[in-house]
Amino acid sequence: MSDTKKITIDTIPPEAITTIKVSGMFYKKLMSVYMSYFSKLDQLKVIELGKAIGTAKIDELPEEDQQDAVSLQTFTILLRTLDEAFKADGLMVPEEHEIPNEG
Repeated sequence: MSDTKKITIDTIPPEAITTIKVSGMFYKKLMSVYMSYFSKLDQLKVIELGKAIGTAKIDELPEEDQQDAVSLQTFTILLRTLDEAFKADGLMVPEEHEIPNEG
């Protein structure tokens, strides 16, 4: 009798593309997770990670920072894609917010 057995699992090929419906509420929850996760990191580190992503040099970061860079990149791509989809569907609406004056 063998020490192993074969099982079948469903996987998604990297080139597969699907379309999903996402509500504005779910988008806001994703944005909240994004902001929460990255606000816990040192802001200079986030800037460093962003620069590495922008120049495709994630593999040049210290090993312990590479996963944070990949997470930042993945979340940023997801949110940007959702922004573009909401805008293309005419679902973006202007919303005023008060912010502190500079200086």
